[in-house]
Amino acid sequence: MDEEDVFQRETNLLQLADKIGKDIPKPCSIYNQLILNARGLCTYMNFYVLSKSPESHIVISINKDNEEDIEMHCLKEEVNTLVEALGCTHLINWKKDITFYHIYDHFIPGIKKLIETKSGTKLEPNLCYIYIYKDNTNLSLSCPQGFDVKLLGKRAIREMFDTWDYSHLSNFDGINRLASAGLACGVYLCPTSESKTLNLNDVTTGSDEEVPIAWMTTCSYGGLGILKTVEKYRKRGLGTLIAQSCAKVVKNKGYIPHSFVQYDNSVSKSFFDKMHWEQLPCASFKYKI
Repeated sequence: MDEEDVFQRETNLLQLADKIGKDIPKPCSIYNQLILNARGLCTYMNFYVLSKSPESHIVISINKDNEEDIEMHCLKEEVNTLVEALGCTHLINWKKDITFYHIYDHFIPGIKKLIETKSGTKLEPNLCYIYIYKDNTNLSLSCPQGFDVKLLGKRAIREMFDTWDYSHLSNFDGINRLASAGLACGVYLCPTSESKTLNLNDVTTGSDEEVPIAWMTTCSYGGLGILKTVEKYRKRGLGTLIAQSCAKVVKNKGYIPHSFVQYDNSVSKSFFDKMHWEQLPCASFKYKI
């Protein structure tokens, strides 16, 4: 990278996460990415901050393997500074295909104008919502009779990945690393189990041979995903149970639990709305040369 670039690489990821962690709106995805990379659970992102403004909360992350995948964060009052910096940095090759992910609505207009200026192409954002888990410590989470919530064991992780519709776009090692670190949960059949209030501060791990009937995991981009309930057990509230359980477990490990939902996905929107997760609009931009 050019020494005079407006951005410089940041290596103290935990300190940076602590700095931006309380920003409003919450920098969910990039905050979790910082923690995951600092803990060695994801290693494919580089993070950059403004080289001459150490007080700034501007952060961009760039995929090491695919430099056209970019994510960013800034305070509302820093939008113009961010757009100006993106326009002159050497980190971005505007002659290649680029995707900007998870852009909050307060800087969609500025980023849209910048991309259109650089690419000479009119673009419409791919609108979506980010749903952020709201932890109500006064509400207990109950597990019905005959079921139990556990962290995923080896066979469960394999089953989750192999039955995922988008497994061909990912890799098992990355998902396995996150799930094996206790960032994925499943609902397991447990015939002898009575109805109980869950203690998600002390969750056991399923055996290496057990396969759950519902599951959810943290993904490499920092959000919760791959939510599924086996068809035979649907319409019993197990999706809600596993989403709330996984979110609580992830929060206990220092992350911001959240999930992304496409703008027109009414089923998923209704699912998270019923759990009273906080909804924030955001978007992605993708253009091809």
